Amino acid sequence: MAKEKKTSTEEEVGHPETPATGGAEEPKTPAEEKAADRVDEMAVSWQRDVLITFKEPVTLSPEEKKEHARVHRLLLKKLDNVFGESGFERKGLTWRREMGDFIHVVSLVKYKIRGEKYLRYALSVNAMIKELKPKKQNPKDHDCHYRGRFETIAASDENDQEEKWRIEEDLDFDDKSKSEDEKLESLSRTLEEKIFPFLDVFNSVDDIDVETFGEKTRIRRILTEVQAKHARIRKRAQ
Repeated sequence: MAKEKKTSTEEEVGHPETPATGGAEEPKTPAEEKAADRVDEMAVSWQRDVLITFKEPVTLSPEEKKEHARVHRLLLKKLDNVFGESGFERKGLTWRREMGDFIHVVSLVKYKIRGEKYLRYALSVNAMIKELKPKKQNPKDHDCHYRGRFETIAASDENDQEEKWRIEEDLDFDDKSKSEDEKLESLSRTLEEKIFPFLDVFNSVDDIDVETFGEKTRIRRILTEVQAKHARIRKRAQ
């Protein structure tokens, strides 16, 4: 008997067979039912994401490539002006500045998931304590002790997803609800009024109130340890 041919979905993602059980299944408790439903949801989500992520890249036409390049240049020019006025210097798609005990790192990322026709960006906002990584002169995002997202920092309530989506729209050039100029001006205001003042907090390690970071336990722990170390050094010096 000929083997049944797999569908393209099965070839890409795979569907493990359910082992046969001898006899009727034991009834599940409500907790087990809920857990099973959650596993099913995660499996469907994972399958969808895998299929999207590994989908063949969309080929841009010459006109589309020109449009992407135009928008990219326009965005970089605006960001260079805004960041430059606040003492940042750009290398590649990352802006850095030194301030006190820290190096501030802001990186521009272009979304490529689901093909390459998207004109959507994201900004990561980070800070590294220099004394903990003295050899890192040009740190990347993953070198930083604080790592955050532009829209989360700019939102008045970081749990308000709708507000964060509205903020993200300024970096989404596929969205036509505002003109390019309006997006760039709004983006500049958010950086100047929200992001730069937030980064200004990362100046003197000893002057930072760790309560500023709420439940962000990693940065609270690191700052607390460094502050305690400095306190011991000052005590010995007395």
